Amino acid sequence: MFFVMSGNFCDAQDFSQIGKAKLFSYTGGIAANAVFYEGDALRDPFTYVLQGNVNFNFSGLYNVPLTFTYSNQEFNYSKPFKFNRLSLNPSYKWISAHIGDASMTFSPYTLSGHQFTGVGVDLTPNGPIKLSAMYGRLIRPVEYDPNIPENTPAYERYGYGLKASYDFEKFNVGLTFFTAKDDVNSLETEIPLEIGVTPKENLVVSVESTFKPIKNLQVNVEYATSALTENLNTEEFDGSLGPFSFLFNEKLSTSYYNALRLNMNYAIGNGSIGAGYERIDPEYKTLGAYFFNNDLENITVNTSQTIFDGKLGVQVNAGLQRNNLDNTKKSELRKIVTTINLNYTASEKTSISATYSNFQNLTNIRNQFDYINEISQYDNIDTLNFKQLSQNANVTVDHMLSSSSTKKQNLNLSLNVQDVRDLQEQAFTGAQNTLNTTRLLNSALGYTLGFPEENLSFSAAVNATFNTTTDVSSSAVGPTLVVGKKFLDNQLKTSFSSSYNTSFSEGLKQNEVLSLRCSAGYKFLRNHNINMNLVSMFRSGGASGGTNDFTATVSYSYSFASGDWKLKFNKKQKTKTPKAAKKKKVKEKGLTIIKLRYRDIIYEGNVFEVLSQIDRLRTSEVPYFKQIELNTLKKDITFLKYAAPKLINEKMIDYLAAIYHYFDFRDKFNDIVFNSVLLLKKDAARIDIDVEKKFIKLRQRVEQHQFKGIDPAQITTAMDWELTTYKKLYRQFVKERQLFVGHRWMQKQIEKIETFRDYKRRRELIRFRAINMEQAYKVYSDEQNSIPKVEAFLLMQLIEYYQELAKDKVDPNDYKLKYIAQNNN
Repeated sequence: MFFVMSGNFCDAQDFSQIGKAKLFSYTGGIAANAVFYEGDALRDPFTYVLQGNVNFNFSGLYNVPLTFTYSNQEFNYSKPFKFNRLSLNPSYKWISAHIGDASMTFSPYTLSGHQFTGVGVDLTPNGPIKLSAMYGRLIRPVEYDPNIPENTPAYERYGYGLKASYDFEKFNVGLTFFTAKDDVNSLETEIPLEIGVTPKENLVVSVESTFKPIKNLQVNVEYATSALTENLNTEEFDGSLGPFSFLFNEKLSTSYYNALRLNMNYAIGNGSIGAGYERIDPEYKTLGAYFFNNDLENITVNTSQTIFDGKLGVQVNAGLQRNNLDNTKKSELRKIVTTINLNYTASEKTSISATYSNFQNLTNIRNQFDYINEISQYDNIDTLNFKQLSQNANVTVDHMLSSSSTKKQNLNLSLNVQDVRDLQEQAFTGAQNTLNTTRLLNSALGYTLGFPEENLSFSAAVNATFNTTTDVSSSAVGPTLVVGKKFLDNQLKTSFSSSYNTSFSEGLKQNEVLSLRCSAGYKFLRNHNINMNLVSMFRSGGASGGTNDFTATVSYSYSFASGDWKLKFNKKQKTKTPKAAKKKKVKEKGLTIIKLRYRDIIYEGNVFEVLSQIDRLRTSEVPYFKQIELNTLKKDITFLKYAAPKLINEKMIDYLAAIYHYFDFRDKFNDIVFNSVLLLKKDAARIDIDVEKKFIKLRQRVEQHQFKGIDPAQITTAMDWELTTYKKLYRQFVKERQLFVGHRWMQKQIEKIETFRDYKRRRELIRFRAINMEQAYKVYSDEQNSIPKVEAFLLMQLIEYYQELAKDKVDPNDYKLKYIAQNNN
């Protein structure tokens, strides 16, 4: 049974623990949930889930996790071993090695979290020199099989890299070198051109430094250059050599790209001010990262200060981001973000916090095939400028009415306002028309009364929401009451809550909702927990007239560890604590013990133990920018290791929510891309005639020129000024022609997609999802979880993606006109 359930053998090994850790230990738990439902929704009246997990540890070096789930006659289990996959991470003092399947990060622009099969080492002695190196296979070969369309073929890819840094007294300098290359002979079956997979080679060199030019000012800078060959099968380049020509065999498909990042921070008073600049060339890529954002320029400023004897804290952040750095895209996007946070401690009992943010998205949408430069102000009068303004303001006031050992009272008021407007700028006049307006107001007034000695608490609140759009206004209002009580030395926790909400539209009542909730949780025999929740919902009004729902949930969980059995059955062990355990107990004395449930998973222990349990969810799949956010949240939690359990639980839930935020988006990413494809299909058909007219107009200008549409390279007798003007016009024509045939080829491809199944089987869309998921998630995060914004972003990316594919698949001279006769010149 042990080998049948084998799947993944991977962990870090610290050889300094040999002889100190136990030879064998294990931890685990089981949980059972049963849900009873009676109501009008389409769901099963009874469902149940049984889950279990166990982790075996050998000498503190290897972890072997096993899990299983049994639900409604379905059984699933994890496989902890894959014998063709092994990861060892031995370490001794300042030497760490990575053997087998591993991942390393040198810098965001070079090697950044890409998994490889090989060897790596980090040398971090207590001195000025730090070294890191790696070598291994980045991608295993995947043969092309037309019978399995979901499998994307790939060439075998190997890479190696080196990062070295030297820390001087006043500054440090680091140099990173990374190269990767596909083996063109690694596949037995030739990959068709339409698949879009070609053998590549990449060389990236990065220089970074941190220094302090003056007191209190710290500067961080990194500059990277990437040489990328898109197709190793192309001929060698015999023109002017690039900066890496002595290290890199340049081909006709070789291009150089640059990236720059600069951050400055100056400590002043009780705070700091800072600024940052980042520029990444269009098409910048590194084969050392799964996904990469390019074609962007970011300018950011920030400041934080504490004034009035520490009573008022002020934080201001502002940033500007734009793309289309080389003016070749069909649209330009600029983002302006301003955020102001204020925290004021009026007294020991009263605190006020306020936040204001202003998001501006400026989108310049040209005809998607208008790449040429303007000659006059009338050339591109169909250009549209869209602006979206989103303003958010939030104010929270907390006032403690009384606080004693027998009675505590607290009053809370919160107000949140959001205003979103879509504007369109008119051509010539510059006047702005308001297309859509949305205003949302949320307000809540809450009162809490607690009796600590009685373990009894009451909470009452009134919530109101007002929503106004261009076409309609709606509102909802209602009270909420919560009562909580603990029994049996806090082992039995009970609560009751009720809420009543009424919604209105244009002043007319729409529906009413009454909810009743009861819950109880009991902890016994140290590691056993049983919980019960009862929920009744009564709805009246609306199209259905009224519905009633009742849900009852009963759950049981048990956690265990290898040491638990000794404590229970070995009386000698129970009365006598080993010296090592005593030292550990003294060391961890005072750490707050917490317990929380999130998505039916229970986390329990001190801060560091719970963080360790949560960190198992994090994987290298999570984007780099998200990892930075998660590290910040984790760092904030570690500072609270002695704080009240309620405060730590709230921060832990924020940490878990941030982790699941990415996985939830990943699960619905397929549906989002599919919707974007359908939007593209509709828009492409709508503008098809305009695209053809645009191309014909430029073709006529070229053919009616004195050189009659001849390729400038074939013209030998002409005045320089005449030829220069014609060359510029001809280049515009070639671009427009490529965009026209690319549009028609794109239409042909997406017209084949009628159902979600058709979409799932398209090879080019499998690759599209892989290369755009991280940036799509970035948009999703930046745009406050707006799915329409992500779909709009993916729509633009799809157009560019299909245009790039068309360059290799379509003859620009092979086209047919639909609306205009071929001989109509």
